[in-house]
Amino acid sequence: MALTTQDVIGYYSLILGEKPEPMEVTYYLETFEDVWSLRQRLEFIANCRASSAVSDRTHPAATAQ
Repeated sequence: MALTTQDVIGYYSLILGEKPEPMEVTYYLETFEDVWSLRQRLEFIANCRASSAVSDRTHPAATAQ
């Protein structure tokens, strides 16, 4: 099933907790063919953000550099 604008906006908002910019929607529509691959990518981004936030809290010297 082809990916739609609503799929991108809905899953982006659900997984990342924010609304995507129009250029991001276009990127995801052009890059991914289905909901499954889109969700995998968004979940990867969310995990990277969470990991970075934890790292920043546990290693304050890293943010001071």
